[in-house]
Amino acid sequence: MKNIFTLLLAAAMLTGTMAACGNTVEETETLSSDTTAAEPIFNIIGIIKIDKIKISYPILSVINDDLLKIGPCRFAGPDAANTTGNLCIAAHNYDDSRFFSNISKLNVNDEIQIFDANGNVMIYKVFDKYETATNDTSCTLPLGNNTIEITLITCNNFTGNRIIVKAKSIMT
Repeated sequence: MKNIFTLLLAAAMLTGTMAACGNTVEETETLSSDTTAAEPIFNIIGIIKIDKIKISYPILSVINDDLLKIGPCRFAGPDAANTTGNLCIAAHNYDDSRFFSNISKLNVNDEIQIFDANGNVMIYKVFDKYETATNDTSCTLPLGNNTIEITLITCNNFTGNRIIVKAKSIMT
C-alpha cells in the first residue's frame, strides 16, 4: 500500500502539486494505514495538466471522500486515460487555485493535456462549459461510440450546482 502513496507523492512532486494539495506526508501515510485491503485502493491512471489555470495533478482511478481530498478522481467512463469513451474526472473546488477551483475560467478551444499511465500525452480541446444540477449525470454520457473525450466536474460553491467542462481529443 505504501508504494501507491509513494508513487502519488512522487507524481505530485514532479508535477508541482505538493504545495497545492494541502496534504502532508504524515496525513497521506495515515490514510494508507487506515485500510486493511490487500490490494491498493486506487491506481493513478494518468495526469491532467491545464496550463491556462496552472494545474497538474495525478488522476486517481476511483472516487470517494478521502481520495477527493488528495486529488482529481475518475468519476465515470473508461478505466484508462486517453481511450475511447468519456473519462469523467471530478475534483474539489476550494475557491482558490487547488484542484478544479478554476475550471470555470476555461473557454471553448482551450487545451487540456492528459498523460496516460505510460506517459503518452493526448491533447483535448474544450467544446462546452455549463452548470447543471447536482443530480444531473447526463454529462457522463459519451458523444458517440468512437469518441475520446473528457468531462471535468466540480462544484459551484455559490450556486450549489455543478460546473461541467467537456473536451474532445484532437488526436496527437
